[in-house]
Amino acid sequence: REAAARGLGARQELRLYAVHGVLHLLGMDHEAGPRRARLMAEEEQRLLRQLGWAGAGMISRAAAAAAEGEEEDAGEGAGEG
Repeated sequence: REAAARGLGARQELRLYAVHGVLHLLGMDHEAGPRRARLMAEEEQRLLRQLGWAGAGMISRAAAAAAEGEEEDAGEGAGEG
């Protein structure tokens, strides 16, 4: 379901999870602060590019979705007050 929601095939989604999981197994943690998140996101993108993936990694997608949600939240209160 998640792959379809993101517009990806199962193989593409598995590649994202595999790369992301391997980075965690190597000790990287995107939830341990913004600097470590940035480092892990950069490494995730580097590995995905080496595998021929042109799309965003899981961390980049999550950050973009969070930023989009913040923009929507800010817009909801614009006319109130």
